[in-house]
Amino acid sequence: MNLVKEKIFIMKKEIKQAITIAVIILIAVSLISCGSDSPSKPPVEPTCNCPNGTVHTDAPCVCEGKNCDCKYEPVKECECPEGTTHEPGEDCCEGVNCECEVAEPAVRNFSIELFEDNTATIQDARTKAGSKTLEQLGVTSKIETAINAAFDAGNNPAKNRFRGVFGDSGDRAAKIIIESNVTYESYEPDNRITLRFNFDYLSTVSAADLQTAITAAVTTMHGLLPPTLAKGKALTP
Repeated sequence: MNLVKEKIFIMKKEIKQAITIAVIILIAVSLISCGSDSPSKPPVEPTCNCPNGTVHTDAPCVCEGKNCDCKYEPVKECECPEGTTHEPGEDCCEGVNCECEVAEPAVRNFSIELFEDNTATIQDARTKAGSKTLEQLGVTSKIETAINAAFDAGNNPAKNRFRGVFGDSGDRAAKIIIESNVTYESYEPDNRITLRFNFDYLSTVSAADLQTAITAAVTTMHGLLPPTLAKGKALTP
């Protein structure tokens, strides 16, 4: 009997130990599970380390991180060499605030051949025009072609109006002035023999639309007075 009791005692002891171990395992698993739901600590933002010789020209630093100590280099102002010119829309030196002179065309006045052996003068009055002349840009031939086509397409009264505007010579010959940076959109007559055109308009208008515009302009100009006369000659407008 004593032997049986001893075995029972040992079994009970082993069962208690097993239960204790199981409880400890459950508690450990529970703690691990709870810990996985807790927020992780945010990563520490690295301090900016600028490469040797690094400079920056504005607020953003050239390296990632905080406490940027990169050397600051001010923006370089444009310094134009003496006599330097550039085409419109182009820079002539490195840096900012370029104020170099814009190139200008070498030739400003042109003569065009018109109907019935007449001629007219085209004057380039553009500002900051660039080096290309109106002839190189195709403007003079475009106007010449449009005027002659408009004359040929007109009836007799229309042809007479063209003769009244473009039929004189010398100081009384018709003058067409090409301008830029103006307030009018297409053209503007000054008097019977002077007509102004917006360069931007001439650069984009079709041949047919320019012919129509010139016909309308001549109709208006024919009803205007010529420039003031002095000693039998027309003063240049």
